[in-house]
Amino acid sequence: MSVSNRSQVAIIKAEGDASAKADLARVALKKQLGRKSRDNVRAILLPDFAFVYKVALVAGAGKAEGTKVLDSDASAYEACRKALGRTVTFICGAKEGNAVELPKKLVNNLIKEIKVAQLTRAQVNALFAAVREGLQ
Repeated sequence: MSVSNRSQVAIIKAEGDASAKADLARVALKKQLGRKSRDNVRAILLPDFAFVYKVALVAGAGKAEGTKVLDSDASAYEACRKALGRTVTFICGAKEGNAVELPKKLVNNLIKEIKVAQLTRAQVNALFAAVREGLQ
């Protein structure tokens, strides 16, 4: 998986943030990482962006203590930081909210059951409302 992520990051760097190829690379990353939380997506992509942009990862200080962060003294630091941020925002959306990871098998099973039952959008909404009510 890391090789695929790294190749997508290389495309983003080579093509610039606004190109169609960079957008396609982000879409491919979103397919792989779309169900993960914002923090997990950033943690997964950070080493790949650092490698491609040739920015060292260093031990974080302050609130980032205990984690790896981009070396702010590197010449490509700003470009790497901005590209990583734009990519994470593309994958996870602009709003941080309270994103959580869902078990892929559970999601796939629910989708399959909803398709088999041929539920309408209104019925799906009612189903999830009933589930929420049943869990309280």
